Amino acid sequence: MPDVNHDVFVCYSSADRQQVVRIAERMRRKHLRVWLDDWELKPGDSIIKKVKSGIQHSRFMLAIVSENSMKSHWVQHELSASLFVEASRGSAEVIAAIVGHVGFDDLPQELLRKHCLDMRNPSAEADSVARVVDLVRPDLRVARELKESLRKL
Repeated sequence: MPDVNHDVFVCYSSADRQQVVRIAERMRRKHLRVWLDDWELKPGDSIIKKVKSGIQHSRFMLAIVSENSMKSHWVQHELSASLFVEASRGSAEVIAAIVGHVGFDDLPQELLRKHCLDMRNPSAEADSVARVVDLVRPDLRVARELKESLRKL
């Protein structure tokens, strides 16, 4: 497995940028290293090379599934690349999260077999980000639980 530079690569449609940046910032405040194109791409960068490297050097991909992303060829390309990396590593690394007016039945075929997070409202979004953090960084969950148990003493 290549060196890991990021905990989570965020795959999304640029039409959903405002909500996605809010989700990414929440993850970053929870101490996750997040790959988001707005934060990683510099003027003159090869988009294809940077995205490929971002996918390969991230532990997980958070695929934001929306009406917009399901129509995006770019999102489909990133998702296919990530599912290939997932299969070659032999572990579940693609996390799907629905936003907007997408239902679980609307998920793309390749994501139907996965447990999907629901980020369709602010409360569900906050809970789902916490679940991503717990999955990606279990050490943070253990530390939090330890602090809580010590407070009860």
